[in-house]
Amino acid sequence: MRETTARYGCPTGPLAVELGRRTGSGLDLALTLVGAYRGMSLLSNALRDPEIMTR
Repeated sequence: MRETTARYGCPTGPLAVELGRRTGSGLDLALTLVGAYRGMSLLSNALRDPEIMTR
């Protein structure tokens, strides 16, 4: 993951730019998706359980 991030940058940045272009239900769905992913990442790290990312 470090190599990919170093080469292509953080995937959250371009996604945030795209979200800024959305309105209505598309924006709501995108925010739900990003929020869920970030929550899974946080819990996976805090609990040291990578399986959380696959649930």
